[in-house]
Amino acid sequence: MSGIVDFFKRVLGITADAPGEAIVARVWELPSEYWTDVTLEPADVFPEWPDIAPAKRGFGLAFSGGGTRSMSASIGQLRGLAHNGWLQKVGYISCVSGGSWAAVPFTFSQYDEATLLGTALEPGQITWECLCTTAPRSMNNDIANASLNGGQIVVEILRRLLADSKAVQGGITTVLGRFFDRDALNDVFGQIGRVNDLTREATYARLLSDAFLAAQVPGAEHQYFTWRAQDARDIRDANPGMSFPNGFALAHTDRPYVIANAAVLHRLPGYAQSPVPVEYTPLYSGVRQHISPVLGGNYVWSAAYGTHAPSILLGSQRIRGYVRATTRAAARPFGLADVIASSGAAPEFLLTSKYGADLLTSLASQAGQYFPHFPTWSVREAALGPVLRNVAHADGGAIDNLGLLALLARQVQDAIVFVNANEHYNQSDDLRAICGVGTSGNFKEHHGLCQVFAPERWHDIQREFEACEERDEPLVFCASGWEVLPNRLFNVQGYRGLNICFVYNYPVESWRQALPGDVRDRVPRYPNQRDKKTGDQLVRFPWYETLAEQRTNDKPPKIRLLALQPPATQLLSHLGCWSLIHDASRKKIERLFQGRSL
Repeated sequence: MSGIVDFFKRVLGITADAPGEAIVARVWELPSEYWTDVTLEPADVFPEWPDIAPAKRGFGLAFSGGGTRSMSASIGQLRGLAHNGWLQKVGYISCVSGGSWAAVPFTFSQYDEATLLGTALEPGQITWECLCTTAPRSMNNDIANASLNGGQIVVEILRRLLADSKAVQGGITTVLGRFFDRDALNDVFGQIGRVNDLTREATYARLLSDAFLAAQVPGAEHQYFTWRAQDARDIRDANPGMSFPNGFALAHTDRPYVIANAAVLHRLPGYAQSPVPVEYTPLYSGVRQHISPVLGGNYVWSAAYGTHAPSILLGSQRIRGYVRATTRAAARPFGLADVIASSGAAPEFLLTSKYGADLLTSLASQAGQYFPHFPTWSVREAALGPVLRNVAHADGGAIDNLGLLALLARQVQDAIVFVNANEHYNQSDDLRAICGVGTSGNFKEHHGLCQVFAPERWHDIQREFEACEERDEPLVFCASGWEVLPNRLFNVQGYRGLNICFVYNYPVESWRQALPGDVRDRVPRYPNQRDKKTGDQLVRFPWYETLAEQRTNDKPPKIRLLALQPPATQLLSHLGCWSLIHDASRKKIERLFQGRSL
């Protein structure tokens, strides 16, 4: 009978993870009143603050969500920042969803910037031949090859059916019951089901890891991660009984401190389903605001995020102490794959919503189990609350799709926000939301949750974007001395004197006209405007869909939920880069930040 168990496990790729290990981790209890208490400073809240150079920690970048569209644009924008000599002066990168798919591998990869990001080119230098080939080890190459493996998806479906479907189990038992004991077969399904429960929520993380991490941070799916070598030593010293066989993925020493934003799907009073912001950083992860006895108000070493069965150690220290908790599996720690999966789990928010029809809601809920779920717990006044198991962690874009509020919580003085949307700026709910202006979409129930600017600021942005469009130059808005409004949910303290730029993903006709003829003919004057020379792979340029944008003629066909073909991803990166190296943009940004961050 054991041979049958082994057969099913081998065919379906089901492997039992070793039980979780006890880990001792640093925990920080965060003041829930930070958003109103002006006597508190960022140094009182953020553990990394003292170790970021003072000249850098006031300068942050935010990369919006948007799947591989945003990832492609973010690659080009990082390229433009590096080309202008600005990237080395940045202290923080905050990112969401597709922005995280670019920023997290960039932060933790040990390859040089040129290898990862490519070379800045003027539009006249962009040939069709160079667009059709992606460089090995480049992040554009990862996007071009990010096709989900159809066979793997079939295996995942079979695994789920075999583990959970009584009908399928009954059919197999009927057939094999002629030869084997039926009670033993039921025991087989029980074993497979228990293993399946352990691996199901990691499905999406595994797929994204194969697509965007494997080439840049080899082994990351099975590694803990942290900021610096000293932080890894601190974790080892606190856990002399753990071997950490796969070591730690460490952030590159010359790159900004990254903050990947996600959302815990936890109900708030007055809202049907309210996402709660959670941050993942190299040193720590957690929810800054205390939400309930089971959620929020703490940061914990990222190595221990998603643990269960915590107990207090040295808990008499209100702000800093330690907990002992149990990891989910010895061979599968909370890692970078979980970070990019949670930050970019846009479908999970929709799948876990209530649809009204019981069957549809049930099917959606079952599908949602393939996306990240982690336990949550909270420490207040050195006392532990209960543990909430299997909590959905979804896309940070469900609440702040710009990733801006993580920077504002740290009271940066200078910020550049990259809005890598797939719509006209007048329709951007992301910009409306941070200004408290009514949305144009279907998520009005979240209106106000991420407001940090007065409504008139949205109109200021719109007017400047319109002026840029009339001048036929990149859409870059810059302003000084903005007031940041306090925000309770994000625990953002209000302050004055913010200098901010918004850079919008937009089809600029002067850039298109400067392209070589064979490239220009393939790019529409405006998204979705076809002509006889425009190929399907660029017809929506640069406003690609977040998922399933392009199809291929491969035989057998590949499922392209994530990938963009080489010309599509690389041309969008070139446009993102040009939006910063263009003379008008560069002068505008340098004029705003000169003498401070630049």
